[in-house]
Amino acid sequence: MFYILRLDELSAPSLALLAAIIGLAGLLIGTVTDAIMGDRGFGVVGNALLTIMGCVVGVYAEFVFLGPAYVQDLLMTALAAATGAAAMLLTFGVIKHWVQD
Repeated sequence: MFYILRLDELSAPSLALLAAIIGLAGLLIGTVTDAIMGDRGFGVVGNALLTIMGCVVGVYAEFVFLGPAYVQDLLMTALAAATGAAAMLLTFGVIKHWVQD
């Protein structure tokens, strides 16, 4: 996974900074998602974790299905990450709805 995302080329401080940026962005997106979803969501932290996991799954799926050439295209990668995050939130939201009813 580190090789696919080219994280093996980063130094330890750069990797720590990247993790902090991803965490803060996840919390920001989790807050916005929590405001939109309300009671149907998983809270700020839960939405942030699902969003981050969905982004990673989306980028990984892009690499597997389209190959490394498409990973270099920033717009395609952003679209894959957003689609993965939305799919993850939608899937777990539907599962939560089914379990509660």
